[in-house]
Amino acid sequence: MWLVLVIVTGLVLLVLVLASLLRLEVTLGNAGSRIGVRWLGLGFRFDTRAKEFNLSLFSYSFYRKRTERPRPTTKQRVRSGVPLKRWLELRGALLAQLRYLLTHSRFKHLKAELIIATPDPALTGTLYGLAAGLVQPYSALLRTASLRIAPDFTSEASHGSLDTALSLRIIHLAVVAWRLSLLSQKLRRPWL
Repeated sequence: MWLVLVIVTGLVLLVLVLASLLRLEVTLGNAGSRIGVRWLGLGFRFDTRAKEFNLSLFSYSFYRKRTERPRPTTKQRVRSGVPLKRWLELRGALLAQLRYLLTHSRFKHLKAELIIATPDPALTGTLYGLAAGLVQPYSALLRTASLRIAPDFTSEASHGSLDTALSLRIIHLAVVAWRLSLLSQKLRRPWL
């Protein structure tokens, strides 16, 4: 009797942990980027502007480390000798898993800004028209989205920023991790 109660309680707790929400925050910009994850009060944030890694528990930071990224050597920049067919298979599988995650997540907010600029004003106008025609229909579908596209005819370089937060359930991350582990085993052993 007690064993059944302990097993049922354990399964209920496992389901509650796997069904809890994970909040992912991403900010991309010209000066740097920030990536943060919060789950059940535990969070981490990596800030490339300050080159800092931060762990927190219920908004109390208990670990902070400044990092320096080593520059890659020329040997590390060379692409490995993996055949093109495997790269295409891996790319297709990664895009499928990204699509799965995006369909099972909810955007808390999405704020994007793109300033289009080129040395040629005619090309700037053409690119602005193309980008506005592609983005504006989707901005009406997202209630919490703020998408801004603007041309800059005086500048010579485009710039932009992206700030988003989305929440998804841990079980969906576990499913994607499982599928990607199976894919990595298949890529290591092509006879499977």
